[in-house]
Amino acid sequence: MPPEFALSQDSVDDTTHVVAVRGEIDLFTAPELKAALGEAIEGGKSRIVVDLTETSFLDSTALGVLIGTIKRLRSRDGRLTIVNTDQNIAKTFEITGKHVLLGMLAFFGLIIAVNIVMMRLALSTHTGVVAENTYRKGVKYNEEIAASERMALLGWRNQMALAPTGDKLS
Repeated sequence: MPPEFALSQDSVDDTTHVVAVRGEIDLFTAPELKAALGEAIEGGKSRIVVDLTETSFLDSTALGVLIGTIKRLRSRDGRLTIVNTDQNIAKTFEITGKHVLLGMLAFFGLIIAVNIVMMRLALSTHTGVVAENTYRKGVKYNEEIAASERMALLGWRNQMALAPTGDKLS
């Protein structure tokens, strides 16, 4: 069973504040960490140390809290330092940067590739011929086919050719 979540805080000097976290930082405990870090910043601290040496788990909510703290400190020329000895938690920080970038590149690459394929298909099926009222032309064509089939059933044959002189039908 993981250790129970606990925070301890220590104000080192006028600008430096240490927040030590024990246990798991997740969706339920991250707000407490966020509040502690926010209070330190509002209290005028510009250098904050987050000690994760006794932290057993860190999820995306906790990463969001830490990133938000970094942004707040940057706007005040401050700095966030993270102390960690757990390799699994260190991997969480590594994965955050590289893998998100690779995931985004793969996603948008796929979207662009699909768009290119769809454009090529659309262009290859477009003949460039513009017909006025294609619906009526299609209906007329179907009527001509039906009339030809009816005449064939009745045995009617109608073959005409233009005379060699070109002035009458034969």
